[in-house]
Amino acid sequence: MSNLNNFNNIYLNLSQSAYEDRPLSFFKALKDKVLIEDEEFALRDFSKDYQEEGVNIGGGKHLPNDGILYVHKDKNTRLVPKDTPNGTVFIKTPLLSDIEEGFNSYFLTDTPELNKDTKNAYLAVKGSDVPSFNNVWPLVNDWLGNNYPFTMHDEYIPQGKIVAEALHVKLAELKEKAPNAKLNITGHSLGSVASVQGVAHLSVEELEQIGEIVVLNGPDTLKSLRQSGVSEEVIQILNEKVTYYVNPFDIVSMLNRNTDEQLGKVKVIVPFNFSTTFDTPSSHDFGEYRIHSDGKILEATEDFFPAYLKAGEKLSKLLNKYIELIKEGNSNFGLDKIGSTPEVLLTLVNGGLNYSKFMKEYQEIIEETKLEVISWGRKKIQSIQEKLLYTNGPERIKLRSELILTLSHLSRIESDDKVSKSLKQLEEYKQRVKALTISASHEAMNVAFHLDSNELYELLYEFDFESSWDESTEQLNRELLKAYLEKIYKFSDTLFYATEKLEEIDREQGELFA
Repeated sequence: MSNLNNFNNIYLNLSQSAYEDRPLSFFKALKDKVLIEDEEFALRDFSKDYQEEGVNIGGGKHLPNDGILYVHKDKNTRLVPKDTPNGTVFIKTPLLSDIEEGFNSYFLTDTPELNKDTKNAYLAVKGSDVPSFNNVWPLVNDWLGNNYPFTMHDEYIPQGKIVAEALHVKLAELKEKAPNAKLNITGHSLGSVASVQGVAHLSVEELEQIGEIVVLNGPDTLKSLRQSGVSEEVIQILNEKVTYYVNPFDIVSMLNRNTDEQLGKVKVIVPFNFSTTFDTPSSHDFGEYRIHSDGKILEATEDFFPAYLKAGEKLSKLLNKYIELIKEGNSNFGLDKIGSTPEVLLTLVNGGLNYSKFMKEYQEIIEETKLEVISWGRKKIQSIQEKLLYTNGPERIKLRSELILTLSHLSRIESDDKVSKSLKQLEEYKQRVKALTISASHEAMNVAFHLDSNELYELLYEFDFESSWDESTEQLNRELLKAYLEKIYKFSDTLFYATEKLEEIDREQGELFA
């Protein structure tokens, strides 16, 4: 698990805090305030630094309402039909959560109570939980109940329908009590699918009350919207309101993106690491976002590390290829419809013989991209340095800003790569020494019968791994490499934020000559 490095972006903050085990969790806030102190809401202040159990997150700057939001107790309910031996009964269930469907969301506002002063309200929708031996329910509800039907059949998922129902109620409440407020929506992973599908099933009139829809690490939903009957008029409205932030190395982000037509504005981030969704740190996690103090997320463009854009396209095509193979396999085994059979689970988790092939091609995309990014970065730096020789004024400040931002990212990537290679080489040497000492020890034993016990001990000692390999020196080298990386990371961060100072100078000069 990797968390945000700072709280500078309100939507990243909300999406991360929608998870129970994350910093400034809304679940924990409500548990403490509502259940213990019997309050109607709990305050969350994202402007303050967060430090707890080795997690350090810088407080947000330039946030709406100075970073202060109020997460409200879920006082509304809905009736959920449930089949019983005696017929269908309706169970009263919280509006914003559903244990059986694995769904949870939070309603927040910039005022303690809804009134005419309320400017912004937010619905933060939680993504998938990770199944474990102690908790298998996410496997049943999040994965088989929602992720699978969306991935394999582009279905309008149960969690999306719950979001739609919640939005109808909350928008009516805002219209009555806070007529000047806009409702903004965010979600991560599965939460992004549920968010977009839910809002897509609002009326055109209700959509006027919706502000921004900013979703993270989520797949494209356009096909599922059309398949569920969403009108082209609504889709056009969503194209203006929806913004996706996606990691080019994340399989969830890149799902359904092998087509020219996608919903909303799609922004490919420049991630910290070259990692898969299954690695630690994961490309699917919040820690991969690099965020300026004004909340702007560092993103790839055709003019800034374009290899990331290309990587996302490659991964999306790769995903499509293997999903089609899985569908074909499911059809052959009669598993083309969702079910809870072990075979379906096996297909999803393991992918049979295709899994290892997929992972090999997946890793190749990432490694190829790393080389392309480093090559592009070096050429870009040289190009900017040449332009700086004959450029003056605001254009020079802009070029210097580009140079520093490129250096910031490239210094981190190249250092990560060098340290990774050094550690790999260190481990290879260690294993070679171990193999040689074992081999030599076996050879020594072959002549043991010619030696007395003291001679045998001295001979075997010479071929003992622990005496041949200095563990303390190895540990020192590892610590030195780690310390080097930490210094480079700090240097990279210093450069990253230095660009903001240059842009500030540029603005001041512009005002001077306006």
